[in-house]
Amino acid sequence: MGEQFNILLNQMLMFFTLIIIGFVAQKIKLLANETIDGLSKLVVKLILPLMVFTTVVNGATISGIAQKFPFFLFSFLMIFILVGIGILSSKLMRLPKPTSYINTAIVGFPNTGFMGYPLLIAMFPETGPLAVAVYVIVDQLTFWTFMPVLTQKEITLKSINFMNMLKNPPFIALILGIICISFKLHPSGVAWDTMTAVGGTCKYFALIYIGADIGRRGFKTLVEKPKVFLTIPIKLIIAPVVVFFLFKFIGVLSSEDLMMITILAMLPSMVVLCMLAADNGSDADYATAGLIVTTLCSMATMPLVMKFLMAFL
Repeated sequence: MGEQFNILLNQMLMFFTLIIIGFVAQKIKLLANETIDGLSKLVVKLILPLMVFTTVVNGATISGIAQKFPFFLFSFLMIFILVGIGILSSKLMRLPKPTSYINTAIVGFPNTGFMGYPLLIAMFPETGPLAVAVYVIVDQLTFWTFMPVLTQKEITLKSINFMNMLKNPPFIALILGIICISFKLHPSGVAWDTMTAVGGTCKYFALIYIGADIGRRGFKTLVEKPKVFLTIPIKLIIAPVVVFFLFKFIGVLSSEDLMMITILAMLPSMVVLCMLAADNGSDADYATAGLIVTTLCSMATMPLVMKFLMAFL
């Protein structure tokens, strides 16, 4: 695991540098709001789906996905644990509604698309693509179950709409990838290599977008929402440690799968949470503050937490 730790450390340094580049680009007016919004759409609707599609086709098989069934189940369990910690922390922090819902979403849902998937592929080049293919299914099912509800002013089951999942480009890319490997279609050539390369740029464009988005949102919300700082130890340290030791105690997962799930559990908040909170009239300022503090602090906490946990593998 020493090599994986070095890769994680290098990836965190890269992520931080990309965030700073995006932040500076916004501050010196190289990126206008319209450009930043366009960059988000480019990543979510084109680059991320290409990464998912090419990753599945290049690195997964149907038998391989079937063998990852324990990883599939424990990924679901991880989300439920994180959401549970989010609910408990909201009560302990005595957050009012709808801020308590947003806090639950911050703790409960990691930023897998922009950070998690590229990180797993970099750290585990042989098994990471298959883990990503499996986790995308879990991510989409849990996201469209919980997130539309948690970003409302009041909890309502009417907010759940699984049709949105079927319209989501990364999920469509996953389905197309599974179809390809089901029929043993393995594209090659310049066009396929180009698609794979474009998908590989996901982390660069995504992290530059996050930096630019932080730049335009500013740090004022951190002063106005001071309780958000409590999410740093809860989401970035306590939650992944709980997941790690609980799953290690159960003893079903391999050491590699255990670390991959733990890495996903220690990721910062999702960018899309801010958008949904604003669209639904919820506490978008708290969502923004959560995005900023967890993203910036995760650059330090992820290597530190992983270094600590590696001693127990």
